[in-house]
Amino acid sequence: MMNQPKKAAEAFAIGAIAAGVIAFGFGAPANAAGKTLEAEGCYTQFWNTAWGQGCSSATKNAVYDSEVNCTGADGNRWLTVGRAKGSTSFHSGTDCFWGISDAWIRV
Repeated sequence: MMNQPKKAAEAFAIGAIAAGVIAFGFGAPANAAGKTLEAEGCYTQFWNTAWGQGCSSATKNAVYDSEVNCTGADGNRWLTVGRAKGSTSFHSGTDCFWGISDAWIRV
């Protein structure tokens, strides 16, 4: 049978761990999503850690460069796609580990 001081100390320790998880967000997933404005009919789209380049309809034959700013130590990631006029395909970029804070597209 556990005595009262030991029981109280154990409850405090469990509560402190739980509070740390809540306060610091350990284990909480990133929660972001976005899409750039279109450049010549194409855009860069991102979710939590995944991203890619798509087009509603590319307006010219060109090389389209997408970039995302990964949070944490990942730095930026790039994706270059040569597209024909009218292209509507989607190309996935290499996932970021922690999350994505911003995105761009250039033609």
